[in-house]
Amino acid sequence: MKNDNTTFHPINALEKKIFRDKEFQMAIKTGKSRKFHREGSVKNHIINILEYIDNKYKSATEYDNLRLLVILHDVGKYASVEKRQDILLPKMPKTEQNKFIISSRTFAKKYSIPKSVQSYLKEFKYTPKHAYVSYLFSKKFTKNKRILKIIRYHDAGIDFKLIFHRTGKYDVKKFKDIYSKLDLDLYLMFVDCDRLGQESDEIPWIKEQLQMHKLFRQCL
Repeated sequence: MKNDNTTFHPINALEKKIFRDKEFQMAIKTGKSRKFHREGSVKNHIINILEYIDNKYKSATEYDNLRLLVILHDVGKYASVEKRQDILLPKMPKTEQNKFIISSRTFAKKYSIPKSVQSYLKEFKYTPKHAYVSYLFSKKFTKNKRILKIIRYHDAGIDFKLIFHRTGKYDVKKFKDIYSKLDLDLYLMFVDCDRLGQESDEIPWIKEQLQMHKLFRQCL
């Protein structure tokens, strides 16, 4: 587990551009230690996953794309700081916290979620919130649709799984609509990275649903 004094080591010009971005630098301060994110900040989460990628996917053809997904996928949490201060407002002097809340409010307005998206994914806990904001922010740096779509829906698997375990069912049409848009090989590698290989039941459950709905052609 890393601390917030650890620095990034960009491997290409795009990563250097992202790391220099002022909004990105503020956004990755978001978060405090909590369940599922003991590392605390978005920055520490990114660094931990980048280490995992180096250990498991260093020779993968998607190595650069995995890194890009990891670097950008949780930036959108910055937009929710004011509403979720209990888990997202970092520990810092009170005056600095107030400034951080104000800056996050500005960020949230700039990358606001369209009402149509909120309505479409209203029953989801994660997907329409930070993931969509991360998707909007990421457009500053890439036009790669494979990357952008995965960022937008990177927590959809958690949402569908939670809904299924709570109710015994989920919206199949919505599931197919979302997953038919994704490069499933890259998506599943990313999910493994985001969980640091620790949530072993999530990926098998997603794969089972993909096969059930005949979306397995691109599936690992």
